[in-house]
Amino acid sequence: MKNKTFYNLFPTLLNNRIWGILVFPFSLVFGIAVFLKNFFYNKKIIKPARISAKIISVGNISMGGTGKTPLVITLATIMKKAGYKTAVISRGYGGKSRSTICVSDGKNILSGPEESGDEPLLHARNLPGIPVIVDPDRIRAARYAEKHFHSEVIVLDDAFQHRRIERDIDIVTMNAANPWGNRMLLPSGPLREPLKNLNRGDICVITHTDKSNNPETIKSIIKKYSLNPIFLARHRPLSFYTLQHNKIPLHRLKNNPVLAFSGIAYPDVFRKTLLDIDCEVKKFLPYPDHHYYTAADKHAIWQQAVQNNVEAVVTTEKDIIRMDTWDKINIPLYYLKIELNFISELNTFKQYLEKKLFQS
Repeated sequence: MKNKTFYNLFPTLLNNRIWGILVFPFSLVFGIAVFLKNFFYNKKIIKPARISAKIISVGNISMGGTGKTPLVITLATIMKKAGYKTAVISRGYGGKSRSTICVSDGKNILSGPEESGDEPLLHARNLPGIPVIVDPDRIRAARYAEKHFHSEVIVLDDAFQHRRIERDIDIVTMNAANPWGNRMLLPSGPLREPLKNLNRGDICVITHTDKSNNPETIKSIIKKYSLNPIFLARHRPLSFYTLQHNKIPLHRLKNNPVLAFSGIAYPDVFRKTLLDIDCEVKKFLPYPDHHYYTAADKHAIWQQAVQNNVEAVVTTEKDIIRMDTWDKINIPLYYLKIELNFISELNTFKQYLEKKLFQS
């Protein structure tokens, strides 16, 4: 099984000082490119496109695993409940299409993960009544949302560095368990931009605060670069579900032996979440981010489950999108559904959004 690949080691390497020194010249080149791009936009030499709809960008300043996906779902839900026609737009990382795809029209899911990518499909499944659109050209996607769905608010997924489209709110997410690694730019470290560029955002949301002992320290560092509001959030497990989306209460697997696997940016976060809800993780199998599970992968997972005598196999909601079947009747497969919870200040967060979007 290919779970010991370079790709799996990459997040670890990004936080390793020796690796950082070896590839530092490449980081210098990357840093110059980032500086020049932002310079041209900041000085209005390049002007972003203005869309009629209000634009909320959700992004990060470091590599993945910062909780963008559940925050996009939370934001879109807030906007819809407030009465605004809302759409979600993604570039569709991992998908094959290079044109506009309507993943969901708000009523029906119209595209699969191979074409549109796994995260847009995850959005679509969790956002009934909200169109989800994929296009590498997010200006074209936004205009599509306005034309076909009369969208008043558009949430852009993973768009902090995508400055071609003007936004009304820029939200930057960061993982409290590892917010900026060694503070070096790619490929020496995990940063897509220097920390000082946090001042370009409007809001910072620190996620996974339950996996960190020092969220206040992280806040104090952010405040050195940005005076914008900072909100704390955590990922709360809701329930397990079968492949057919039947609910399995969390307590059903409490103190029971399970095999867990995951192909997300930081797979160990999922393992720790299972331990927090008292699952006995007898075996954990990490896969590359966005990995599509083959028949051979499924068989290998099942073999490991049998060898470890577990009660169930468990994975994430994102992974289950890339695993369309499971025919091992003797060992059930469940996925864990989570939601983003603001530890406090949710009403303040909503009020800030409303004021920034419609009263400024």
